[in-house]
Amino acid sequence: VKAVSASGSPGVQEVRLPCGSCRYSDMSATDGSAIAPDIRIDTIPGMSRGADGRVRGVVVCRSEVEVVRRVLAMVPPASDGQAAPIYVLDRDGRLPLDSDWGGRVRLFQGSEADAAFLASRRSRIECALPECVATVLDGEAPLRAEIASGLRAIASEQSALAVDLGRDLAGRAARRGVDWWRDRFGLIIGGGSRRAGKVLVITSRYSTFIRHSAEDLVASLHRLGHEATLLMEPQDGETFTSIAYLRAIASIDPDLIVQINFPRWMMGPAVPQGWPHVCWVQDAMPHLFQAANTATPLDFVIGHIYREAMLRAGYASERMLEHPVCVSESKFHRAAAKPDRRLDCDVAYVSHRSESPDAFLTRFLRESAIPASAHQAVHAAKQQIDSVISRWGTAPAANELPGLAASLARSLGRAGDPKAADVLSYRFVRPYAEQVLRHETLEWAAEICRTRGLTLRLFGRGWERHETLGEFAAGSLEHGDDLRRCYQLAAVHLHASIEGCGHQRIAECAMSGGMPLCRRSWTDFYFNDWVASREFVLAGRPAEVYLSPSRWPAHFVANHVELLQLVRNRDRMGPNPAGWDHAYLQGIYAQVENSKVKPHDAPLPPRHARSLAVFGDPLEATFSTREELADRIVKAAERGSWREQMSQGIAKRAAECVGATRFAGRMIELVAAGLGVSASLPMSGYALPTEAVA
Repeated sequence: VKAVSASGSPGVQEVRLPCGSCRYSDMSATDGSAIAPDIRIDTIPGMSRGADGRVRGVVVCRSEVEVVRRVLAMVPPASDGQAAPIYVLDRDGRLPLDSDWGGRVRLFQGSEADAAFLASRRSRIECALPECVATVLDGEAPLRAEIASGLRAIASEQSALAVDLGRDLAGRAARRGVDWWRDRFGLIIGGGSRRAGKVLVITSRYSTFIRHSAEDLVASLHRLGHEATLLMEPQDGETFTSIAYLRAIASIDPDLIVQINFPRWMMGPAVPQGWPHVCWVQDAMPHLFQAANTATPLDFVIGHIYREAMLRAGYASERMLEHPVCVSESKFHRAAAKPDRRLDCDVAYVSHRSESPDAFLTRFLRESAIPASAHQAVHAAKQQIDSVISRWGTAPAANELPGLAASLARSLGRAGDPKAADVLSYRFVRPYAEQVLRHETLEWAAEICRTRGLTLRLFGRGWERHETLGEFAAGSLEHGDDLRRCYQLAAVHLHASIEGCGHQRIAECAMSGGMPLCRRSWTDFYFNDWVASREFVLAGRPAEVYLSPSRWPAHFVANHVELLQLVRNRDRMGPNPAGWDHAYLQGIYAQVENSKVKPHDAPLPPRHARSLAVFGDPLEATFSTREELADRIVKAAERGSWREQMSQGIAKRAAECVGATRFAGRMIELVAAGLGVSASLPMSGYALPTEAVA
């Protein structure tokens, strides 16, 4: 707790005390003002703190504004934005009702304050109870015994209710099995007799992007005719107990439960087994790679698929669907945006990842458990990652990142430990590489804009503090119409990520009437070429000639538009340092074996999982060098027909490939197919509504 004088004088004292005995004392007053009595945050007798150490609520039994302010300072918001509510029991009625406490204070006044407070907590029995009390160390107005006993009584009611709900749901689950759910989903995706599915989508108000994604999914399910319910904390500051989840499952009896980034096992008894559950993976969170992650036949995963970790967890291939991007057609549309000088610029970039690569490295070393003696190994890995990014557009360097994580794990004494390699990959190697790629791209854009007199604006938190890009900081944007207008009013929006060109920002931008420019890796282009070549082969066209001695079936390039386009793209891309696995020799195309790069029997990914699918031409709206970026920026800055044609084409393909309505339909079909519902059943219920396209 950092204690600063109420008068704002600069003295600061930092006090570190064990959890549960936080103490606040204004020891820095230098202006002669009175020093307020000490305040301590204690656990209420008989109540227990959560395992994460987070404060769920604090009771204050005093009527001084200064005491309330100081308690607020002692219990700051958590990193995810959840701010513990402060319950002030002002029996004297002396506190002003209009005090600016940021919405965190719940004020109960008058002689019935205690009873009203307990009644409010009982009415929200599904939410966590306050477990702490602010003790002012002057001996006055301690926590009243009836408050502590009342909270303990409600806690007992919570425990009993959770047991009853759990018992009821366990009984239901015991009467059902995979066959029962197969029949149920057969009706949901059936033809004329199909019935609406009931879907429970669980989210949190403390994660902005995930909350928006969940809301978009619910809206899309409604458009498909399903009944979808969003479960989220009812008010800022509140946190759920297991009762909230158990009640929702008991009352809705959903056909499907969906959670973003959380597999069912992470919820323990709050989300019991026995209902189909989809984990929609949007981020590489560490718990996804833990050995404790054990899937059941009713557990599914969609989104970013970290295949090895998912297979170790027990997810069968038929219960996984790679679908990295999902974009709401209702939020991001091409209706004309009102002029806005702040948003109107030549080049824009939207991201909160303003931390420079060097700052990220410093923070990682500070926050990780890696001993100082091993920091040299991390710095060596850092240099290898820098080398990978330097070859990003000219070689299959992206394929080296997993090996760097395994090598770092070996240097840290964890050789052969796949979990350690996964954690290092997704907590250091990949995030650091991401920062290097993003910030190098922005430095290119800054130089181009300075040289050509163009405007560059960086939207998001923290850019004003960036060492070299601070001059371009333009503040944050709200997700929704502000972001949509920004996409449309800028000549181009930049995107760069080690995950490639498959990202929601690209689709959001084009669907909003904007022009996305994406940094392309060599791997992006190679993968696009391989898919296009395989599609040609799998189309089943009869061979026009056979190549000896192996009698490979071959075709004349000039006879096929697809082959002409592939040859043109390869010429534009330049030499392949790894060797192509398809050859175009003397005007003849043949599939050539090169299983080291990509085996020919590998299944083709669906269009929504292909990073360049929305672009049409894989090179026109992408770049891999500073010179290519300058060329695309100048084209778009003129705001000519090129920008409009490219934007419209990307938007149309994006709605089909990654639109939220398509995503919702594919999710339902994934569960149905994973349960064994016949693929021959009609899927007419998932035709995209006309208004969604518009």
